[in-house]
Amino acid sequence: MMITHSSLSHVHNDSEEEHHPHFLGTIEKKHLREQKITQKKISFCIPRCHACKTEMQFTEGEVIYGERWYHSSCWKDIEEVIELASH
Repeated sequence: MMITHSSLSHVHNDSEEEHHPHFLGTIEKKHLREQKITQKKISFCIPRCHACKTEMQFTEGEVIYGERWYHSSCWKDIEEVIELASH
């Protein structure tokens, strides 16, 4: 005895996406994807220089020391203090 279910043999078409509660249409999928991207952008934190506390612009020469970011000009001052302390 073979048991068949009508939904298994049912052919899906795009017009049903709008009416069937279990299908997410292309527009809804795109909207959900855009919401996820927006949430990720919102949660991104722009690091600040640990010395001067201003936002980093990330140009060549910026320094990360441990988990702390420094502008190249701020790092030069910090580096001098580190060298003096190590002598």
